[in-house]
Amino acid sequence: MNLETLQGYLNNSDFFEFISTNLNADTNALRLKKFKDLTFDSKFAILQIECKKRIQKKLPELYDTKIFLFPSILATEQCTAQEIAKFHSTLFDENELVLDMTAGLCVDAFYISKKVKHITALELNPDTALLSSFNMSNLAKNITVLNQDCNDFINSTNQTFDSVFIDPARRGDNNKRLFGLVDCQPNIIELIPAINNKAKKLIIKASPMLDITQSINELQHHVSNIWVIGINNECKEVLFKVDLQCDSPITPIIHTINFEKNCIQELSTNENATKSTSVSPECGMYLYEPNRCIMKAQIFGTLENNLNVSPIHHNSHLFVSTNEVDNFPGRSFIIEQIIPFKSNELKHIKKEHPQINVSVRNFKLSAEELKIKLKVKDGGEKYLFGTTDCNNNAILIICSKI
Repeated sequence: MNLETLQGYLNNSDFFEFISTNLNADTNALRLKKFKDLTFDSKFAILQIECKKRIQKKLPELYDTKIFLFPSILATEQCTAQEIAKFHSTLFDENELVLDMTAGLCVDAFYISKKVKHITALELNPDTALLSSFNMSNLAKNITVLNQDCNDFINSTNQTFDSVFIDPARRGDNNKRLFGLVDCQPNIIELIPAINNKAKKLIIKASPMLDITQSINELQHHVSNIWVIGINNECKEVLFKVDLQCDSPITPIIHTINFEKNCIQELSTNENATKSTSVSPECGMYLYEPNRCIMKAQIFGTLENNLNVSPIHHNSHLFVSTNEVDNFPGRSFIIEQIIPFKSNELKHIKKEHPQINVSVRNFKLSAEELKIKLKVKDGGEKYLFGTTDCNNNAILIICSKI
């Protein structure tokens, strides 16, 4: 594959007609089919179909862009979702020179390029670098894609940058998941001294599973902002902004952002807010379950103080209020029943709620074990939380979602 071949695909209407016609076809069946007199490589065309299927919801704008070609399925799996890439772009200023050290498909670079002066994008895989260079040459003229190892580049270049963006690979040998900053490739902690000589600011995209406190320590307390970002209540990443010019420790501002279908749930804090006293839930109260970004960031004191809600137990992470909180960053319910977790109290639940959505928080059984004990099935319009109250009693809360 080379640029001339790729340009040939771009100018070949039959190639794009094949993709459009077979977009909903079984790609395994397509591979077994014999095509006559094709003016393009059918394997590459089928790969485009597979990749487009995978990014239709993840990257809707690029899905609709005919001239965006894909090097591999893996590249589509590893790339940033559109909502998050657009958010990344807001962290950069219009006159900045940016270095993206792990560009991949250049999804982040593409959206960042709309906000900055120029991006140098590094990609180690030669096929991915070639396709990304070709795509960006047609979509974003202020991106230069280089097929280089980021370690070699940062240690040898004479260029300087305003900001560096890096998304280290989170998979090791045998596709093992990696979480810590020192475990991923490249090892960002080892790279910081070289980056410090070439840039003022560093943005690190990291696994949602990593330990935030440990990472702050590894980054020598030079983290000014942390974002825990999710989509539809699935935590996708933790993002660190490192001030490379700072000589003293910083207390970072922690932000949580959850992109839902019809809204964006946000909560931020720059202090360790004091938690409120636990209270007993009562029928008629409103019950709140924070989204997973807040759970990851553990900014429960800020949640309680800013939204005037109270925990039902300091380990349950379920909250109540007598007045409804609008736009709560998570799920909201109204409590209809509170049942002590005792054998003689449980037998009526199956009769009244044979189908109910079961969750547990700080409870002695898992959700599956609780469903078996209650002899109920998932589903329906009611919700049941197995949890522990402020008096350390196991209880079941039955409620309706708001």
